[in-house]
This record gives sequence, structure tokens and C-alpha cells, in this order.
Amino acid sequence: MSSFTWVLALAVLASGAAPSDSPPAAGTLRGQPFKAAAAELRVLGLNSVKVAGKVEDRAQAYLLEFKDRDVFMADNTIQVWFAVDVGQPLDNLRLDCRPVEFGTEAYRKQHYRPGRGSVARGITGVFATVKRGGSSDTAMVGDNIAATLRFGKASNGWIAGVIDLQLSKEHKTVFRGSFRARIEKFGN
Repeated sequence: MSSFTWVLALAVLASGAAPSDSPPAAGTLRGQPFKAAAAELRVLGLNSVKVAGKVEDRAQAYLLEFKDRDVFMADNTIQVWFAVDVGQPLDNLRLDCRPVEFGTEAYRKQHYRPGRGSVARGITGVFATVKRGGSSDTAMVGDNIAATLRFGKASNGWIAGVIDLQLSKEHKTVFRGSFRARIEKFGN
């Protein structure tokens, strides 16, 4: 497992506005400078698991995407995939993800409920995409993610927050700061 040195950039968000003392989200994406020009929070469908034909667990899935340009398909993006309990509001929610290896007991404890038939919760994956030489290069990361994601209060189709994300050294991605994301609903 890679070693990490990271600082949590936390802010108490009492309103939908990003804190003025937290700079706009920026950093390094796959070794290249990256500054988010736009952010979208997509409300996806429900993740569920069935055991013997019976639904044992469900979680609401989300995708938080940071883009270098405010267009439908930007060249350079960071996508943070996460899930929370069905009915859990995002207002003032904080998600912490420790860098643990997939398949370990530490990973299971961080993302799954005890017992059989559980859906993963928390930050479950990051897709880091850069355009190089006319084609896209995407790193799909499902473990060893060091991250804190903190949301403020949703208002008028927008939600503010603070992110502190660091992927393992081979992915060369560190992204920190405040953001304001447009909320879009997809799925069921």
C-alpha cells in the first residue's frame, strides 16, 4: 500500500455558500495542473443487493464531477462516486475515506455494513480523466483513496462544499478546495 501525506481541508458550512477562507478547488490531475471551471452533482439511482430474491440493502448513488470547462463532455475531469443511506440528506454531510486496499477487512469495514447482503457506502470510486494527444486517458480508482468531502446546504438546485482528495502516487492526482455544484437528477 502506498503511503500518504495529506491534510484535511475542512470547513463548517452552515449555508449553501462556500467558505470564503477556502480557495476554489484546484490541484493536479494525472500530473497536470487542474482547476475546476464547473461542478455537477448527479443524483443517480438506487444501488441494491438481493439475497435469495429479497432486497437486503439499498443505498442512494451520486456522482460529483469536476470539469475543466462548463460543457457536457469536458476534456479533463475528476469524478467522485459515492453512496449514502436512502433518505440521507446531503445537507451538512461529511464523508471521509481512508486509503485502504480493496479486498481487505479495513476496506470492508469502511464501506459495508456487517453481515451479508450489503451495498457499499461512502466514497467508492474516483475516475480521473485527462486528454492527451487527442485521446482520453482515464484512471479508474476504487481503493487507496484518501478523501474528505463536506457538503453545505442545498439551495435552488445548487450545493456548496469542500473537497480534499488524494490518489496514490502513481495516479498523480491531488485536488483540494471549495466548490459549488449544480444538482442534476438521474435514475429512479
